[in-house]
Amino acid sequence: MSMNAPESNRAARRGSAAEVARHAIEQAEQDGVDRAEMVLRLTLRDASELKRDPKLATADISFSEGRMRYLGVLVEQGGVTVSRLDRGGADAAAEAAPIDPPPKAKAVRKKKAATAV
Repeated sequence: MSMNAPESNRAARRGSAAEVARHAIEQAEQDGVDRAEMVLRLTLRDASELKRDPKLATADISFSEGRMRYLGVLVEQGGVTVSRLDRGGADAAAEAAPIDPPPKAKAVRKKKAATAV
C-alpha cells in the first residue's frame, strides 16, 4: 500500500489494519520469533486506523512511557510507505515482511513504429 498511489490503484486489503497486523504477528510467532524482538512499523494512516478501531479490545493496545504497543509488540508510527512487521535480528531491515502487498504496476503499451510503404 503506497502512500502516493491514487485510491483506485491501491491494492485491496483484506481486513482492518488491526486484523492484518494481528495475522502478521501471529505468523511470526508461529515461525519462532519472540514478540519482544518484533517491531510493527506502520504508516501514519494505518497507525491512526489502529488507534481508532472500535472493534479493537482495549487490552490489545497500550500506551506507556510515550510508546505504543499492539498485542505486546512495539509500534513505530510513520517513516514507512508500506506497513510491515520487523521480526528483529541482526538483519532486521532485510527480513522485514510487508504487511500489505504493494500495488501492482500497470502495463504500459509501446507505440508501434510507423512503417513507410
